[in-house]
Parts: sequence; structure tokens; C-alpha cells
Amino acid sequence: MDGSTHRSDADRELSELRERAYGPDPDIDVDPAALVRLRELEAAHSTDPGSHWGYSSMTESAASASVPLTITIADTPAAPHRVATEPPRHTDAVPSAPVKNSRIRSIWQRATATSRSRFAWAASALIVVSVVATALFVAAPRPDATLHRTAARADTQVLGLVAQDTPWLEIDAAHLRAYGSFLGLEIWSGTDAFDSPCLIAVNRANDTVSEARCVPAAAELIMDIASFGDDFDGLRREGIVRFIYRDDRVDAYVYLMPGAD
Repeated sequence: MDGSTHRSDADRELSELRERAYGPDPDIDVDPAALVRLRELEAAHSTDPGSHWGYSSMTESAASASVPLTITIADTPAAPHRVATEPPRHTDAVPSAPVKNSRIRSIWQRATATSRSRFAWAASALIVVSVVATALFVAAPRPDATLHRTAARADTQVLGLVAQDTPWLEIDAAHLRAYGSFLGLEIWSGTDAFDSPCLIAVNRANDTVSEARCVPAAAELIMDIASFGDDFDGLRREGIVRFIYRDDRVDAYVYLMPGAD
């Protein structure tokens, strides 16, 4: 085979390796041997395009690859069996990576190559976030009623019931705040001796405090009132009413036990 045939084969090989390195779907970074060969061919092509493409250059490049050279010495009486390993030579070959990651990276680079494509990706991400947030909002339980703070002041009955029925809480009756009524229960808020927020449910009809609860300021203030045991008969069947303190408002939730209305 003459020199022109060698050059033709080498040119074809160089073209194929360049396509793998610089083409639309590069994958040479996962093939260190191909990468070494490409560098060898490009170096030879740049120095002397008409030179002979011989076998020696291939063996030299293969010898420079990062593969340990293992030498086995046969067992003899003077030299027992041992293995000497030559440290791998330094190479600039790129560490291999999964082909799938390389393709995904290439697709991402093409998808975000222009400002228009980047804007489209950002808009799509914003839509996805909005849909997820809407779904979470819809899935969250909605209160049966929301009581807002009013300007009403505690009268003698409320002050007397708070002092009489909840003395252990030491609620500051002078600073009670009203939130209106729900199912016959007047809801008030205040603070205890430790400046913790409190909720109080006053049942005027029965002249009692159905429930009162105080928690540290960092905790969520929740007060449950049951139709059994809390002197409360405002539900159509057995269940509880849950009040959650939100500072300027109180959300009310009704939970009924299964059964006929």
C-alpha cells in the first residue's frame, strides 16, 4: 500500500474523530483512546500534512496512555515470583464520564444557546411553580369562618367569667380583644403573666368559659372546643370546633363525627 493510501486512511480517521469531538453530538470525551488518537493525528497533520502515517506514532501514543505497565518475573530459585508495577504516565486525557450525562449536557447547551430559548425555559419554570403553588393552596383546608378583630370592649360578664373560670392562666383582662362570635361562642384574645398569647371562648348563654388556651409566642395557638365536655351545644351533631389564632384574625374549622345529620 503506497503513501497516498496511508494518508487517505489517516485523513478519513482524522475527519471521523473531529466529528466525534466537534460535531453536534460530541462523545469523544468518554473515549480516552480516541481522544489521544485525535491529538496525535492533528499534531502530525499540522506539522507535515504530506508525511507518512506510520505505525510508530500509534504505538507511542498508546504508550503515553494512563495504563499501568505490569512486568511479571518468572519463578526461579534465585528470583521468587513477584510483580513490579510501573507508575502510570501523566496524560492529558479527559476522565471518562457517562455517555448519558454528556448527551444531556449537549441537549441543555443547545436548548439554552440563545436569549429567546433561555427566556422560554424561564417562563416554563415560572408556570410550573405557579401550578404547584396553586395546587397546594387548593389542597389546603379552608376555614369555615374567619373572625376579624373588632373594637368591642369586654363587659362585666366577660371580665368576670375570665377571672372566675381561668384563674390559673392569669390572663390580663384589661387588654382583652374581641373577634366576634361563631356558633354561639364569643372569641377573645389576650396575654398571660408570661406575655404569651391566649384565646378564650366565652359562652354567654351558659355563663361559662367553654375553653381557654395560652402558648408561647413562637408556637401556633390552637384552641379546640368539643360538643361533649366543654359545655358547648352549638353543633348539629357530635364534633369539635377548632380556632387558630392569626393575630388580627381567628380562623374557625368545624369537624363533625361521622353520622346522620
